[in-house]
Amino acid sequence: MKWAVALLALAAASRCTRGDRNGAPAPSADPAVVVAPAVGAPPPANTEDPAADALIARLPQCDVDHDGVFLDLGAPDIESRRDHRVGPFDDTPTYERAGATFARLHSRRISYDFSTIEPLEHVVVSVKGLGVASRFANVYLDERRLGAVTLPRDEPGVVSTPSIDELPPGMHTVTLRFVGSAQGADEPYAELDWLRIGSADVSHASYAPPTLRDIVTDVVLDGEPRRAVVLRSPSTVRCAVRVAPGTKLQLLAGYWGNGHGVASIRVVEDGVHPVVVAERKVNGGTGAVWSPVTVDLGPYAGRVVALELTAADSSGGGRVAFGEPMLMPGKPDRHEHVAPAQVAVVVVMAGLDRRMIPPWGPIGGFTALGRLARDGVAFDRYRSPTTVVGAVMASLLSGLSPRAHGLETPTARLDEDVRLIGDRAKEGNASAAFFTGVPMTFPVFGFDRGWDRSDSFSPVKDLPATEPISAGLAWLKESLASDHDAKLLLVVHARGGHPPWDVTKDEVAQLPPDEYSGPLEPRAGAIVLSNLRAQRGPADQRLSGNDWRRLRALEDAALKKQDGELRRLLDWLEGEHLYDKALVAVLGDVATGDPPNVPFAPSAPLREDVLLAPLVVKFPGNALGGVRAEAMASTVDLTDTVIRSLGLTADHTEGQDLYRLARNEGPVDGRALVATLGGRYATRYGPWLLAGEIGRRPTLCFIDVDPACANDAFSQSPLAAQALWQKTFDAETSAIAARPPSRHGPIAVVLDGDTESALRVFGY
Repeated sequence: MKWAVALLALAAASRCTRGDRNGAPAPSADPAVVVAPAVGAPPPANTEDPAADALIARLPQCDVDHDGVFLDLGAPDIESRRDHRVGPFDDTPTYERAGATFARLHSRRISYDFSTIEPLEHVVVSVKGLGVASRFANVYLDERRLGAVTLPRDEPGVVSTPSIDELPPGMHTVTLRFVGSAQGADEPYAELDWLRIGSADVSHASYAPPTLRDIVTDVVLDGEPRRAVVLRSPSTVRCAVRVAPGTKLQLLAGYWGNGHGVASIRVVEDGVHPVVVAERKVNGGTGAVWSPVTVDLGPYAGRVVALELTAADSSGGGRVAFGEPMLMPGKPDRHEHVAPAQVAVVVVMAGLDRRMIPPWGPIGGFTALGRLARDGVAFDRYRSPTTVVGAVMASLLSGLSPRAHGLETPTARLDEDVRLIGDRAKEGNASAAFFTGVPMTFPVFGFDRGWDRSDSFSPVKDLPATEPISAGLAWLKESLASDHDAKLLLVVHARGGHPPWDVTKDEVAQLPPDEYSGPLEPRAGAIVLSNLRAQRGPADQRLSGNDWRRLRALEDAALKKQDGELRRLLDWLEGEHLYDKALVAVLGDVATGDPPNVPFAPSAPLREDVLLAPLVVKFPGNALGGVRAEAMASTVDLTDTVIRSLGLTADHTEGQDLYRLARNEGPVDGRALVATLGGRYATRYGPWLLAGEIGRRPTLCFIDVDPACANDAFSQSPLAAQALWQKTFDAETSAIAARPPSRHGPIAVVLDGDTESALRVFGY
């Protein structure tokens, strides 16, 4: 039943059009299309590669056009089109009626988003359904009222609004507002099957709605059964993807029934004229056969595009069939995995700006970090899942997104029902330890559970910032002394570049700029910044140029001391002949951020300069040493990688193997990274960034050329806008489903005196 699993995904979101902004040349009108000859029985579709992507699986999320835009209100993913909300949607339950799925509408007002890639003329909104509590509904396109429709009372029927001259390309919203009142909680205003936004010239009697159950079926041609998308002319299925390098589209074209037709495949991109990349005349009847088609999508690599399957022509009562359409990866999955690790060391440095360390910055005095950059993989597109330090660490230690583990504010405690990596280590006969010098991961916040050894080092005490790393090294020595073959996991949360900075007065005197007289000094630096953030006016929340120079110098001096202690740890692993068997990762929790924003805020806005943190991973055997990986990666990917490298159970985590991502063996439609903070989100999908608040219209920018997101491209780039929203919706709903049913909001933390003092010194 692969097709049944498949039927929950053929559209990594979808909606339409706009152009090439990353400088890559548009594909020519004569693209590279390889069509295998239709001789004898066609080869079976290659479904064995786990990296392959069955387009039929995306179908509920795709756009379906048939004489206009068609919205199946009983389809599984129709909720993703509702006002940029994520549910729960308990106001539109569905039921079966005469072979169709109807939605019972319990809300007086309901809206659905859709898009058009070409202008529509003489447009009406047609509705199939019946009135229950209300027979009358006012219909709006965007903010324009088209008129009212009167729904039949006894049997479902089709009614339409008056027409308007034209609907331009772009993102649109259709809204129904019912007149009247329901007589009880169980009584809906209406029961609707579908909506169509299209030409007024289409006859209701002859219209064949392309619902999911109508366009996906098993088709047998010349004795060969295939699961297929079947379309009548002029129908189109449009599914958005971000194309990975080397990706190919493979399918079988045919004609189901008597007659003949034309199977057409187009690539649609925002701002670029659609390109026909393959077209095949197909014949039905007793001699019908499958015709294999392969389309090279390489020219579109890295871009968000839509793949259109179109019945450009059909006659004789049959339908054009697209059998088992698949997105195939650029290189076969050879199931290559890195060698297992005996020791895994994860060092998280607070407030770490990647531009200050190798390979993004100069090696300078960072000999340990320089060695790891040489022996390991630097993930250039690593992104934290939020800007709350405790939430990032909770994701690292649980493998869950902030929405799933529930720790999303600086004043909350990690729920006891969240399973941490230390517990997994015990189940896999490994030992695990956690040492922290960052107050946001002290025991009162729930991070001391499940470890064989755990300790915290307050910045209030007269201890060096290197102490958590030193304690971790001592634990490794002790553990290996008793059992040199033991599997060990060490997690350290160090102060990194975050104030207070571990720099002496004599060292400060040598730091730039010369004769600095500003407010920043090592011990009270975080308090000074906190007071600055508390100022009312933006003009008062500023650091001068000299303040920024001193801040960077203090960070650099403090980091070099911690790098020195990390070097001691790496040297010890080398001396014990364990370096080659070790996985070592160094990363930042939340980045410092760029001027003029005051750095180190407890919960900074979801800006890319704060979310983009460093991540370097040295795999066992120095596999892929020196590689700069372009793959989109997040904190939960490191969790998954560490768990698998130690041979532990990786169930119920949300991450992917970083080794495979570094080898460009990620999802064939790319990765979307969703960062959240309260009700807000920021979704990165390749060069695009969608940001907003749940339930409100978001903004979209092409961040590779507009890093400040000064220009909102949401209306002009509907294909990318819908693709990113669909990724956001999927991530949000998956996280909600992963939450324990007993959880009811964040758990407030109760601070002890020592932790309260430590937080104050940290500027909280």
